[in-house]
Amino acid sequence: MIRRPPRSTLDRSSAASDVYKRQTGYSQVIALSEDGVRYRKDGQLFRSEDDDHNTWLAHLELNGKEVKGCPILPSGSVLPQPITLDTNQWHMVLGPTDPALFFHIPSGSPMQLHLCLESMRKALEFFPRYFPEKRIAAFYTKSWLLDGQLSEMLSPQSNIVRLQNHAYMFPHRIADRLILKTVFGSEQPKHDRCKTSLERAMTHHLSSGSPFRARGGGGFVLPEEVRSARGYHENLFPWSIIN
Repeated sequence: MIRRPPRSTLDRSSAASDVYKRQTGYSQVIALSEDGVRYRKDGQLFRSEDDDHNTWLAHLELNGKEVKGCPILPSGSVLPQPITLDTNQWHMVLGPTDPALFFHIPSGSPMQLHLCLESMRKALEFFPRYFPEKRIAAFYTKSWLLDGQLSEMLSPQSNIVRLQNHAYMFPHRIADRLILKTVFGSEQPKHDRCKTSLERAMTHHLSSGSPFRARGGGGFVLPEEVRSARGYHENLFPWSIIN
């Protein structure tokens, strides 16, 4: 087995490395962690400000017949137990050097999933027409909106949860205080000034005594899921191979 050299320290803000797909009557998708990345025990990227010393390193090894690595769950955490994929069945559809379009979700108006997908569909039409040499392997983003905790606080019908369900999330270094400051305008939220369901949900979480520790923060969507509007990578993930 050949271990892929880790990226430079400056390029270690995210976990996703290789994404594989298998066709078994329907598509199955799984992402593996970059080699040499350090994680907390909760499967999130270890940060210099963390006081959690129970950490572990991910490994990624590959040869012509199989790839062995630590799987990333679609909910945005990495498992320490490595899995092995047969490359005769699993084909890489997204790697570290493949072209991917970054999509930005601006602040202000409510984020609506169907508008995000429509923008991606237009990009899939635009680039083959005007830049046929540019292949789009995926769309990706890095945002506090993809913090996995938010799906536990909000209604399944909320725009944020619908986006998280559609994307395949992965760990990305995002500061706890950044999310609080973005949502409330301050790292110390005021209970009597909550206007949105997100503000109320986060305030309730904090008032219960539970700390807000950022999780996830990155996500990608493959062109196939854009075109079909199916998404929901939890349903495409091959749970059987990690159980």
